Amino acid sequence: MRIVFGYLGSYLFVIGLIVAISTIKKFSKIHSNEAFRKSVHILTAFTWIPMYEYLFGTWHFVIVPLSFVIITGLSARYNIIAIVERDNAPGSNLGIVHYSISMTILCIVATSFQVYLIPCGIGIFALSFGDGTATVFGQAFRKNNLHITKTKTLVGSIACFIFTIAGTLVFRIFTPFQITVVPLLIIGTTSAMMEIVGGRYDNYSVPIGTTIAAMLMRVSEV
Repeated sequence: MRIVFGYLGSYLFVIGLIVAISTIKKFSKIHSNEAFRKSVHILTAFTWIPMYEYLFGTWHFVIVPLSFVIITGLSARYNIIAIVERDNAPGSNLGIVHYSISMTILCIVATSFQVYLIPCGIGIFALSFGDGTATVFGQAFRKNNLHITKTKTLVGSIACFIFTIAGTLVFRIFTPFQITVVPLLIIGTTSAMMEIVGGRYDNYSVPIGTTIAAMLMRVSEV
């Protein structure tokens, strides 16, 4: 029964999230899809709660994000879930697919080596909060924003740093662990740097980079 609750909680959360944000968009005066798309990107991190509570310690913990890879891949191919697609390229956005693949990789690591559960969770929340808000803030301030690379901006990198730290602290609420200020700052800095150097593949560089940083600093459960 515990496993059933895990699957139901995970899938119902994602479905509810997509329906809620799609409904908000429908009744809002905002025509651009980007803010709503990124809202899904950021809030999907909370799928961790039912997954951790009911599925961790079994390979079902991996099956959920793996199924997301298939679902998002089909959506990207056939433009099924409109809220996660880009305005100018419906049906061709692979960002959410890469997100799901990254999440799957980290869940495989956490399941195979349970001592790394917390670093992998930090990586997932860095991907959601840090990388997700970097684009939002970068575009919001694009008129007066210093470009670090062709696609990455100073404001976006600062947002990635701040919200990775915020995401780590939010994650700590649901999966308690010990962390001090210095490791927290290092994780935030690592996320911002990986977001810059990762370029179009920051959905991999950010979570993997922050996970490794947390591993090296031996961040673990209380």
